[in-house]
Amino acid sequence: MNSQTTTTVDAIGQMHFEGNIIPMEWFKHIRFENGKTDIISINILADIIYWYKQNVIDNKYIKKFKTDILQMNYQYYASLFGITKYRVSRALKHLESLGLIRTMTSRAILGPNVQFIEPVPDALKAITYPGETL
Repeated sequence: MNSQTTTTVDAIGQMHFEGNIIPMEWFKHIRFENGKTDIISINILADIIYWYKQNVIDNKYIKKFKTDILQMNYQYYASLFGITKYRVSRALKHLESLGLIRTMTSRAILGPNVQFIEPVPDALKAITYPGETL
């Protein structure tokens, strides 16, 4: 430890956290019509982005899912966040209405409520880095 840190800062610095990361800017942009933050949509979007972020294995970038587009069902998010499948459906529709994701539902081959979900990179950049030209 040096004078620029603390024991707690050092201890936390030694931990390796994995999982979803939520940019603070999203809380300003992902809101209901009444202006309240849509925390469920934000958490689902963070998880979608987690799945699309590449893994690096042996200096090779690989995706975390097998198909071209991420496939998730409502039950996955309902269980993950302790919410109803109806709330998952509303959150995905909200994200799509904001132009942050594209979805397509499969009712036949993969079972009911399986969603193909793809983020929209330009829209994500716009709400994550507002005012910046990337």
